[in-house]
Amino acid sequence: MERVFLQIIQAYEAKVAKLNKERASGPLSKLLVTVLGQQGLLVRSDSLPNLSLLATADFDGLLRGEVPTEDIFKACLREAGLTYDEQSEYIWLPDETSYEELYDSTTIRVTSPQPVYLIVSKAVKAPEKNKQLVIDSISEFGESLIELLEKYGAEIDYFLGPNS
Repeated sequence: MERVFLQIIQAYEAKVAKLNKERASGPLSKLLVTVLGQQGLLVRSDSLPNLSLLATADFDGLLRGEVPTEDIFKACLREAGLTYDEQSEYIWLPDETSYEELYDSTTIRVTSPQPVYLIVSKAVKAPEKNKQLVIDSISEFGESLIELLEKYGAEIDYFLGPNS
């Protein structure tokens, strides 16, 4: 997992551990984080070396937990120079999207869609902005990505040219 994101998780865990020691009502429940969008690719940058990944200050993700845990996580993001995108719940993903666990502890569980589904989302919803990423991804993921792009109406010729 990408170093900065791991540092965010560690900062979150430290803050929750401190708060849990002070709480009379017992420990906070586990925060569930689903990392979406560009961050879903960036957190895996070590395993996706052939993709042109641009850093972003937005953190797209779904947070499911008690209000204090969500607020603590957002504060950790801010401390790392990231801004939580409150519109993340509106991110479109293909119907068959599968998720993988990136991290799990007593205080936080982090998942993210498999990278190929994040690429399809970007290709379908913002092709101009993500053209080079999609081109690189076609080389990386091959026919499985092309089939998903076609299934969800992406213009394959836009990414590969009419003679591909």
